[in-house]
Amino acid sequence: MLQCAIYAQTYYTPASPVVVQQGSFSKEAIKNKILNTSTPSYTQADINALVEQVKLTEKTVNYEVDKKLKEINDLVILKSELRAKAGVEEMKQQLEEKKKAKEKIKTELQEALKNIDFSGYYAMIVPIPTEMRFSATNSDLKTAGRTALAAQAIETLRGTFISSLTTVKDAVLLSDYIKAVVSGSMSMISDDIQERFTYTNQQYFLWVGKVSVIPLQKDINTTTTGIPSQGSKVVNLLDENYTQSLTQKGVTQSIIDRITNYRNIEKSTVGDRNSASTDKETQILSDYNKRFFKLDAEIKELENTLANFSSVLKQYVENNTDLKFNESDIKGTVNKALAYFDNKIAKINKERLAIKGKELKSQSINNLPLTDDPAGEIADRALGLYNLIVSSYSKDDNFKSITEVNDGVTTSYTEQKSITLTREVESLWIYPIIQDNSMHVTVVAKFKITGEQQSSTTSVTTETKSNSITDTRDGKTYNTVKIGTQTWMAENLNYSPSSGSWCYDNNTSNCTKYGRLYNWETAKKVCPSGWHLPSDAEWSTLTNYVGSDEGKKLKSTSGWNSSGNGTDAYGFTALPGGYRDDDDTFYDVGHYGYWGSSTENKAADADGRHMHYSTSSVYSHGNDKTYGFSVRCVRDL
Repeated sequence: MLQCAIYAQTYYTPASPVVVQQGSFSKEAIKNKILNTSTPSYTQADINALVEQVKLTEKTVNYEVDKKLKEINDLVILKSELRAKAGVEEMKQQLEEKKKAKEKIKTELQEALKNIDFSGYYAMIVPIPTEMRFSATNSDLKTAGRTALAAQAIETLRGTFISSLTTVKDAVLLSDYIKAVVSGSMSMISDDIQERFTYTNQQYFLWVGKVSVIPLQKDINTTTTGIPSQGSKVVNLLDENYTQSLTQKGVTQSIIDRITNYRNIEKSTVGDRNSASTDKETQILSDYNKRFFKLDAEIKELENTLANFSSVLKQYVENNTDLKFNESDIKGTVNKALAYFDNKIAKINKERLAIKGKELKSQSINNLPLTDDPAGEIADRALGLYNLIVSSYSKDDNFKSITEVNDGVTTSYTEQKSITLTREVESLWIYPIIQDNSMHVTVVAKFKITGEQQSSTTSVTTETKSNSITDTRDGKTYNTVKIGTQTWMAENLNYSPSSGSWCYDNNTSNCTKYGRLYNWETAKKVCPSGWHLPSDAEWSTLTNYVGSDEGKKLKSTSGWNSSGNGTDAYGFTALPGGYRDDDDTFYDVGHYGYWGSSTENKAADADGRHMHYSTSSVYSHGNDKTYGFSVRCVRDL
């Protein structure tokens, strides 16, 4: 009975076959080996058992190899997650940029409100000094009256402005800010009555007119004259008791009647003007408030993330490596942890290759007629079986996944190993049986793994970063990445056509980071020559190739809010650029990424894809054709 020794994991070891080493795979060499080798008398049952054990070995090898691959991929994910969590410098930069943007909103708001004015209708009564009764001109007297009026009119109409601020829903922060910077400047916009009169032996100058106050402009310096403004009386003619105030100052009834006629005309005009100003102010404040609160929420989220950064990173490093976290050298600790993962990946991959090297394949041929040269016939048949074995596998067989691990997944890191592998037949184990005037030949091939392991500092983007295209229309360069049979841009498009595209929040820095947002009609034709907007089917080809958790694998390792970053396993580097609706309002940057397709869904919609910070999937949805979405171009086939 043929005895077969089996390793602990059922890897087969032959029992006294005719062994022919690589380099001697010729009929003559094999024949000589057969003639000079003493082999046991095998039975068919022995050979059947041998073939079954070879098959079992092959299954065991494949199982162990796949198990090692899973260990590698688990480490790849851990490493990618660590890099995402370690993006503190980028988070700090984002925080500073958002704080600056928040202050910029305040400045822009203040500028936008500087053109809003409120109106009032006033009478100014200026006492004329006795010594200047004949020398004072109406112009001098108006200047004195204006000085007295400015303080009251600015205070009153500034109060109207501030009061209207409080009516704007949810605008508390910006309202308080605006109240803090209010000053006010005044100008006269009508000059209705100029009159001198005497009351109790004192001569007065009466001046009636409409004024305009711009609350967010600085006070205008008044011209100094020899006429003091002290003692001047200012009457708000839109107050209900204005006649009583005028009478108390000695203004005659006939003059009051004239004032009343003007007042009745101006009352509705001033009211309408102030109402329009309030509406304009409300709209401006609401628009800026929406932007302000969105930024404020993002700032708080980043601040909270940074506040917990050290403890989260410490827990992650110590739970997944054998390292102690050094808070005084976070960057160094992270680099050591990354090296720890690299070393484990290299060790497991080496074990994986060693297991693969134990694989065996067999072929048999039975019931051959006995010839005058049995050794030559056996050698001839053994060579034929060897050729069958060689033709049944490729040198890359079952190594594709190894290539993907080293050149696809882990290459998104700083230093990786790229491995070129070949598999060759190292030796043939020949088991001949001669019985009953017939021959039976079984050949088992033992393989060896050969190849060179080279260090490289290129990343996922070995294809992504080193392969790029330049858009000749504007000179912008885009990284590209090949995923399966498709070649994609690894960045959102940022070409500015004549119409139909926008930067998020109309801020050019967002175009630099996230690319432009395009409506459907523009998106269909905006990709550069040789590239096109992907169809719904092409998006499906991508996501089907990537497989489960496709969103996590396609999302970038930074830039997504609430720890929603991905592993960027394929170098696609999807970023959350948000979208624009048809009334020029922008939503969801940092939280969602939306991309268009060329496939029409219905009259108003087209198919698209989106990813969300809190999930690991890629979702199909209908995009309103008038909305603005990101564009990823795919290369023409």
